[in-house]
Amino acid sequence: MDNKNLPSETKKRKPYWLLLLLLLLLIFWWQKHLSDLQKAKEEEEQSILLEAKRKKDSLKNLNLDSIRLDSIRLATITIDSIRLDSIIADFIFRDSIRVDSIRMDSISLDSLAKLDSLTKKSKKSLSLKKPKQPSSLQSPGVSISLLDSTPPQGEITPIGGRYFESVLLKLNCFEANCKTKIVLNSSNDTLETSQLKLENSGTLSFAFVDSLNNQSSWLTEEYTIVKTSSLCPKGMVPIGRGKSGYCIDQYEWPNKKGEFPKGSASLLFAQVSCKKVGKNLCSKSEWQGACSKNQSKYPYGQVYNNRNCNTKGSRPFRSGHKDNCRSWHGVYDMTGNLWEWTGTPHEKRENYNYAVGGNWAGRDGATCKAAKYSFFPQNEYPIL
Repeated sequence: MDNKNLPSETKKRKPYWLLLLLLLLLIFWWQKHLSDLQKAKEEEEQSILLEAKRKKDSLKNLNLDSIRLDSIRLATITIDSIRLDSIIADFIFRDSIRVDSIRMDSISLDSLAKLDSLTKKSKKSLSLKKPKQPSSLQSPGVSISLLDSTPPQGEITPIGGRYFESVLLKLNCFEANCKTKIVLNSSNDTLETSQLKLENSGTLSFAFVDSLNNQSSWLTEEYTIVKTSSLCPKGMVPIGRGKSGYCIDQYEWPNKKGEFPKGSASLLFAQVSCKKVGKNLCSKSEWQGACSKNQSKYPYGQVYNNRNCNTKGSRPFRSGHKDNCRSWHGVYDMTGNLWEWTGTPHEKRENYNYAVGGNWAGRDGATCKAAKYSFFPQNEYPIL
């Protein structure tokens, strides 16, 4: 069909269809654009929510760490408060003020400062020692209580017994800032000194007092000073009197103070060594008589003291190293250090002699009665 023959109205409709198509395309593009904007907005909101949640979680973790830190600080303060037995009293009155009992339930640091200013105004001199406090106690609100009521412990060297010359006594308290009280021969005078030279026989009572005025129980030692010359050769002391008396070496063989005693000695070596210097091995009863007085379990008394003799060590000490490892008669290192041969054979085991006294690892079993016969006489044992 020829276009020329179409009506004029049909020719005029074509532009309207094109406009409609363009309009539809524009609407489709606009809807897609709006959809993309909405999606971008939702993604931005989601990102903001995630960031807010992350910050919230971080803050929560920070709070938990802060709570843990506070708990640790509280625990530290509690522990430091419990360790009050290691805190020395802030104020020590030494001259005219005697504190018989100090009981403090809770004293704040401010109260201590006020007390310090008051004591400085005292007419008499006061000696104050202020220990350095742990940093945890520097915080406000932390209180100090004085709970230490344990009396101090100490010792005297040398212990009581028989001596052939004057004795320099030394008292040693096992705590710092500790005083020593001494009463000689039951007199009414109390001395405060850590050393005393004893020229004559006497009874000495002593006690220790710490900085909180806790006092130990009174202990007593008796000293017999014999100024007459001994009938025994040098280096030996007498045991007993008359026909039953005898002399014994003061130290383990070779009987020299400050030297190591001879170990790894067979029975034959011990017998020959004594014979060369005109001596003989003590019998078991003679040795035990020199070790104890009045049947005491140890040279120094009835109760075991691990500080007195070398009984919990790993090797022998030099002779006389332990001043308090001596018997009343003045014989040293009879228990502990090394076993010692005697001249007494076993009743039923021929050629086996008793060894006595125990060695450096004998602990409370190293006594004046300790004796065994299981050592082979020909062998050399490091402990004998």
